[in-house]
This record gives sequence, C-alpha cells and structure tokens, in this order.
Amino acid sequence: MSHFGIESAAFYTSHYYLNLATLAQARGVSADKYHIGLGIYQMSTSPPDEDIITLGANAALEALKDIDKDSIRLVLFATESGIDQSKAAGMYIHKLLKLSPHCRVLELKQACYSATGALMLAKEWLKGNPKYKALIIASDIARYGLGMPGEPSQGAGAVALTLSNNPKLASFEEGNGVYTEDAMDFWRPNYRDEALVDGKHSVDLYLKALKESWQDYQNNTGRSYKDHDHFLFHIPIPRLAEKAYQRLAIINQLEKPSDADIAKNLNDSLKYSRTIGNCYTASLYLGLISLLEHRNDLDNSRLGLYSYGSGCIGEFFSLKVTPGYTKHLKAKTHQKMLNERQELDQATYESYYSFNYPTDGSEVAIPMHQTGRFRLAAIKAHQRIYTEGKEITLTETTEVPAIIIPKPLINELKTAPEKDEVTAKAPGKLIITGEHAILHGTPAIAIAIDRFCETTINQISKPRVLFNLANLEHKRERTLKHLKRLKDALQQRHNAFTKGERSITDVLKEPFYLLEYTAGAFMDRLNVKFKEGFSLDTHSSIPTGCGMGSSAAAIVSLNYALSHFMEKPLSIDELFELNLAAENLQHGRSSGLDLQISMRGGCIRFAQGTITPIDFPNIPLSIINTGAPASSTGECIAHTRAAFNDPELIEAFNEVSANIYEALINNDPTTLHSNIHRNHLLLQRIGVVPTPIHELALQLYQQGIVAKLSGAGAVRGDAAGILLVFAEAAEVNKALKTLASPYSAEPINIVKEGVSLK
Repeated sequence: MSHFGIESAAFYTSHYYLNLATLAQARGVSADKYHIGLGIYQMSTSPPDEDIITLGANAALEALKDIDKDSIRLVLFATESGIDQSKAAGMYIHKLLKLSPHCRVLELKQACYSATGALMLAKEWLKGNPKYKALIIASDIARYGLGMPGEPSQGAGAVALTLSNNPKLASFEEGNGVYTEDAMDFWRPNYRDEALVDGKHSVDLYLKALKESWQDYQNNTGRSYKDHDHFLFHIPIPRLAEKAYQRLAIINQLEKPSDADIAKNLNDSLKYSRTIGNCYTASLYLGLISLLEHRNDLDNSRLGLYSYGSGCIGEFFSLKVTPGYTKHLKAKTHQKMLNERQELDQATYESYYSFNYPTDGSEVAIPMHQTGRFRLAAIKAHQRIYTEGKEITLTETTEVPAIIIPKPLINELKTAPEKDEVTAKAPGKLIITGEHAILHGTPAIAIAIDRFCETTINQISKPRVLFNLANLEHKRERTLKHLKRLKDALQQRHNAFTKGERSITDVLKEPFYLLEYTAGAFMDRLNVKFKEGFSLDTHSSIPTGCGMGSSAAAIVSLNYALSHFMEKPLSIDELFELNLAAENLQHGRSSGLDLQISMRGGCIRFAQGTITPIDFPNIPLSIINTGAPASSTGECIAHTRAAFNDPELIEAFNEVSANIYEALINNDPTTLHSNIHRNHLLLQRIGVVPTPIHELALQLYQQGIVAKLSGAGAVRGDAAGILLVFAEAAEVNKALKTLASPYSAEPINIVKEGVSLK
C-alpha cells in the first residue's frame, strides 16, 4: 500500500437550490421523471456572484483547516467551466487562500475526468516531494440551457482534497486502468455557455470506457471484482452510476444487482449528488465524501473508483480507507451547509441562470447574494474582482448602469374587464447598432419608437376565432382544431428550414399565417379550451418589412392581449418564449432583440440575453423610409452568415457596439456620430445596403448628417427599409432637397413604455 493519499477532503456548494418538483411543474412533466428517472431531488443553483473560483476557494478553505498552508507546494485546479483562456483558475485561489509563493499552480481540463488526472499527477509528484502537500480542487457549474433536456441534470459544486504522506482518509493503491477514445459525445466550444450533448452516445461511451478501463485495471493489478468492498462511479446523474454498478457486475459474469442491492451498496455514495446535482469534475469525489460521511464501518476497505470524462477517457483505480478515518471528516460542516440552503422559486432560479457577465469589456458591480467567505464582486478593466463577502462600487468614471435581470412582467393578472374586451398595444423599434452581428455574439442597442401595433380581443358567442387583420386586409374565421393543425404544419416547415431542406420564404407562404400561428401556439401551449370564442382585430402604424419591428410588435401585442383576456398569468420569460417561436417563423432565427424592446420599451443594450437599460441622451432622431426591401430578413441573415466567419469583422462590430454604448451613456455626440457612420459602413461591407441607399448615406454624411441602415437591409433591389438619421427631420429634409433626393424624413421619438393595455 502507498504511503501517500488523501489527508483531508471538503466540498462546497451554493447557498441556493431548486427543488426539481418545482422545475417539473414549470416544465409540465411529472416530478417522478426527475426523481426516479434521474435520481435527483434538488440541484444547486449559483447566484451571479458565485463562480468556479468562489466555489473552489470556499471548498479549499475548509479542506485546509488544521493544515499548514506553507506545506502546500502544488495546486491543481480541475474544471470544464473555465473563465480564462490563459490564466489558471487556481491562481485566484492561491491568492485568496494566501498560499506559499513557492507553489506550482496549474489548471487541468478533460471534461469530468480532469480531477482524476490531477490526482494521478499529484500522486507521482508526492513521491519526489514527500515532505510537502498537494491541493486538488475540482470545481464546476453544470449548464445545459433553460428548457433543454439536460436542464434537470444541472448543478454546482466544488471538492477540495489535500494529498500528503499522512493519508488520514484513504491511501492510493498502485495500479490503474485507462481507456481513451476521440469522440464527440459532449463538448462546449469557446463561443457557447452551454455544452452540446449527444446523450445516448455519451451514456454508451461511459459504459464502454468502464468496461475497457476495468479490464485494463484487472490486467495491471490482478485484482478481481470481489477484492473490492465498495465501488464508486462518476455521477453525472445518480441513475447512470446505478447503471454502471449493474454493468460492472455483468462484465464480471455476476448476476445483475437488484434494486435492493443497489440501494445497499451504492446509495450512501449518491446522497450528496441527489441534493446538489451534477458538478462535473467534482462529482466522483463528492461521491467519495458522501460514502465516507455516511458509513462508519469502512476501515481498511478497498474502494474501486471509476472516473469518466467525455471526449473521452475513463480510468479505474483504487483507494484503501485509513483506520480511524471518521475522526477527520467534516460531515457536520457539510450537513449544516446543506441544511441552511435557501430554496428558490422558478422565476428566481431562471433569473440567476439568465445572468450573463459582460463579453465586451463592460464594467459591472455584481449584486451581493449569500455565499461562503468568497464572492465575485465585480468585473472591471477585463478582470474579475474577488472579495471576502464585501460589495464593491465601481468608480464614477467607470460605473455603468446595473444589469437588469429579467423579472416577471405579469405576476398575477387581474380579472378580465367587465366588458369582455382587451386592447394591448406594443411599440415598434429601431436598431441603433447590432443588425446581423447580434446573431454572432455582438451586443446590440435598440430603441422603442412611437409607432404601434394594437390588438383588440372581444368575446363572441360561438367557439371560433375571428381574425380581422386590417393592415393585411385579411378577415377569416378559424376553429381551434384548424389553428393547431396550422401551428404544427408551420413548425414542421421551420424545422425543415433549420435542417437546410427549405428556404425561409417557404415557411410563411401567407403573411397572415404569422398571427394565426401566434394565436394557435398560445392556446395550444396553455391548453386553452372555450365554449365561446373571440374576435381578434389588429391595426398597426408601423410600416411592414422596413426594419421597424412590425412583426415583433404584432406578435407581442397579440400574446399580451391573449394573456389578459384568458386570465393566464405568464412571466416575461414565458411570454418571450411564445413570442420568439413565432418570430422565428418570420426571420428563420431571431435574436429576440425586436421582441425584447417591444416588450420593455425605452432604450436597451442586449448582450447574449442580458438586458441593460440606457438613458438615451437628448439627441434628435428622424427616419427616411426607403421602401420595403425585395428580400426578407431571413434571406438577409442567410446571405451574411458566411461573412461572419471572419473574426476581424466580428471584432470590428464589437468595437463599434462598445463605442456607441460608451458614447450614449456619456452623452458624447461626436463619438456617437463617428461610430454610427462606421457601423453603416460595416453593414455595407456585409452586403445588405443597396448602392443607391449607401450613396445617399454618404451624401448626407458629406453635409454633416449621420445616417445608417436600421434593420436587416436588403440583398436585392434598391429599397432597404429605414435609414435612421441622427438629426432633426427639418434639417434632413433641407439636405435632401439640396441633393434632389426623392425621399423625405419624418421625426421619430423614443417611448419609454413597452407593451401595455390601452
């Protein structure tokens, strides 16, 4: 037996958790699907000021109690939730914990396996440095996306292990087994916050690597299945660890373990994972701590451990439990932490999840929540600022408006009006910056304008929906059954578009289908049934197809009116989800910006789902309507996709967006105008500004008037929708007259209120 092993072990998880019964109710499924199907009951949810650094530092703080910090000469940080492409996450923890400057610090990555890789490296390092100790930290926040299949298997947590020649908990045994295969079962490209997962393939590889690494372990050690007292497995979900336990028995030609056998031999190692969820690199070692802290009869037991990391690598190795290990556990501390956690409601969980850190160099002070000793307090000058439980205020020269996390738009709807009529109005929009580039990660800025779409719903005596769409000169009566069929058919067409099997112009073959789909999707989603129907009348002062958000305003006003008329309480996220599904039919893949500004009003900066309101300075605006483009928004998006393969182009759009944002919040017209013009030139570069419109913008610029395309533009024809002009309409018309231009300008004003009841 080795003289090296685990001297101390601790874990840390967020103070907040979501009960999966709450999630199941919100997603419209049975709680048993999560409780029985996955084996999970609660999942830890990190607030905005908690990340892998704070999780890992708080875990390590506990693991290092009663240990001389100067003895730590190796820190290995394992994660697949990295925060920097260059600097090791362990560097932050080295500072927070005030460790010795004579210390080697590295970050390791190979999906969920990297903590085991760190363990094996530290094991060999200890042999050459027996008087020193190593600190292993595994810290992760598992994210799969709101409403995605993997959502219930998220979680957050960190494990810290101190390794030394005084293994008070468990000793390393010699010999292991490894299996590696290049595979794409689970991966997260740099440009994504959530992983891409091939679920079935990943499970198959997990079990294949178990078999291969076990057999390699047997060949290298000569140990048999029965030489082990307990087995521990990587725990993406407890149910998969149970399957692995059964598969290992079958591999060794033993009878498949029953549910009772599984409960007896595996449950103690799964208890913490059932209440914390998936924590990637930390999960196997969370299982180890769980077993040790729930059993007091493991002295001299041999534990077989299976580690797996997608991509993929599996390793099997063993530990021997040290006699008297229970005296060195931190069970009371861990149990107290779990008992004191705060349960979240669904809306708060989603708001935590939706918080996004700036990606454009913006500075932000992060709201304080309840955490351990350490928290992420701010992002300033492209750096993460960590403190010990202190709020931080940015200086006045760098302070920006606080990021607003989406909150419920409708908490509880009041009873429907006595006259059985509801009218909602939603504003149109203009984009200041971000057309097309928003789909490639660049922040966008938009304003709500004083042009509106109004939707009025009245009750009628028969179970029908009567559409009266004034701007489309469309009047038709539909049954619920017809609307559901139409919704399903349009969704199938859009699915075919996303697969490249259809053009976006083939999805909505009639313009009135958009609102018929919207109404059908609302009633199908909320399972609305009625004996009496309603009429639906829309009227819009927003020109269609000109980049002013006419379709978004129509969708937003309709769903908002329906939610009030039907007395169906919906949060802003639920409304947005319904709105986005409809908007995608029109544009192929909507960024959601048009919808957000129509729902909220005012001026907003929209960056990867994070919304920051802007107090727009007193700068005059006007518009020139060059006419509806011959091409659709979807066609323009498809046309520009190849151009954005150029990273320099994306960087140019990012820089312009950042400059315009700074100019607006600092009321700097000179910087604003120069970057508005540069933005227009970039849009011309990607091929969405027809030559006559580009020449008009240049002619105005030569007269000291800045104008840019606002909207998707056009890839054929001479019309391109709206030119947004940063000047009074009278001044613009004077210049247009001098240029003998056929166009005229009209004033436009920002409206501060989004969708509302009239």
